[in-house]
Amino acid sequence: MLAALMAAGVMSVYVVAGGVEFAAATGRRIQEDTLLIRLSEGLELTVKIADQSLSTNLNLNRKGSFQEQAKNFDFVIAAASGSPLLIGDQVNEPNAGDPGLAAELREIRRELSLLIELFDELGINDDLSSRLQLDEKMRQTLIALHEGIVNDK
Repeated sequence: MLAALMAAGVMSVYVVAGGVEFAAATGRRIQEDTLLIRLSEGLELTVKIADQSLSTNLNLNRKGSFQEQAKNFDFVIAAASGSPLLIGDQVNEPNAGDPGLAAELREIRRELSLLIELFDELGINDDLSSRLQLDEKMRQTLIALHEGIVNDK
């Protein structure tokens, strides 16, 4: 599958880590030995192929709805925890992971869960939430609002 992706222009590819799957990620060759795979609006995977082994680099940003961001964070947490990546038919063997990064990402993921709960309670759908640009002050205000609305039920 990756060999076909290397030869093709743009192709759909299946990617999974820690049970989080992206069934139709789009990949394209950006260098002779390098692929760029877009898993979602907020997550890209760069794959360098050398001597039948893969090296990977993830690029995560806070784009998309809170649900999409949560999935992206779950994927990166799995990778940072050492879960193997399945890219097409190739397995990138598990590594030692990065416990510090995984812990930091888990905290951000926890905040996303609180925002998802709050927006569900307020009837704000994913389409609207994907258009919100939240700075740190607004994020903290919404988390406090979660305490008052969701936790006080």
